[in-house]
Amino acid sequence: MLGPDPPILAAPRRRGRSPEPIGGSRPRRHAWLLGAAGVVAGALALRLWGIGHGLPYVYNADENAHFVPRAVGMFGHSYNPGYFVNPPAYTYLLHAAFELRWGGREALGDALAADRTSVFELARVVAALLGTAAVALLLWAGRRLLGAAAGLVAGALLAVAFLPVHYSHLALNDVPTVVGVCLTLVGVAGIHRHGRLRDYALAGAALGLACATKYTAGILLVTVLAAGLVTPAAPTSSSSPCAAPTFVAPVGKGRTSDAHAYRPSLRASR
Repeated sequence: MLGPDPPILAAPRRRGRSPEPIGGSRPRRHAWLLGAAGVVAGALALRLWGIGHGLPYVYNADENAHFVPRAVGMFGHSYNPGYFVNPPAYTYLLHAAFELRWGGREALGDALAADRTSVFELARVVAALLGTAAVALLLWAGRRLLGAAAGLVAGALLAVAFLPVHYSHLALNDVPTVVGVCLTLVGVAGIHRHGRLRDYALAGAALGLACATKYTAGILLVTVLAAGLVTPAAPTSSSSPCAAPTFVAPVGKGRTSDAHAYRPSLRASR
């Protein structure tokens, strides 16, 4: 009697880039870019509209106590803020903006003494610009992961969502953190689509930036690890060690349970 069929080993696979679902013809790409530009422009308008509300009075206690005063204080001592209730990335950015605008401690002190509206307004504009950049990054991340339409929907939702718009009008670190979060998602999308080391590097650097702005952004480490574990990209020596291994087992004569063997047809059906 003949013994059971031996395991059928999967044929060697060539490492190749899986096409990102980013649209088809050039006119469609141009249409997507126009739509994305409209979303970003709308996001910027919403975030700059009413940027000076309440000034020169600052009614939000956190805005009044944390980032602007710490950024101003750096003109009188070292770049060590001596304060880590919040991470200092946004404080450093405000200090650089104040340096560019007023050039030093004396001019900035005069502006604060005369009318602090200009100081807090500049800090809020920085937050608004970062909030707009987050919308652009989420457009990119959504397109990279799920396609052009998904990118537009994700970006449009972030552009008009109440809390991101509201906090873009305040000199706080909440909205600046979203920039690092969305850039991390760009890397996560690349990890899931390709499993390349440079995507891990992008996700890791962006996650570090997000955590340097607000500690709670560290939860995104879960998404990076999850993307590495479930990536459909074929593992190679140049891909992440988190990439899923190939499992081969006999499933009847001439068949294999290698999931990678079915991926080309799955991608073609998307």
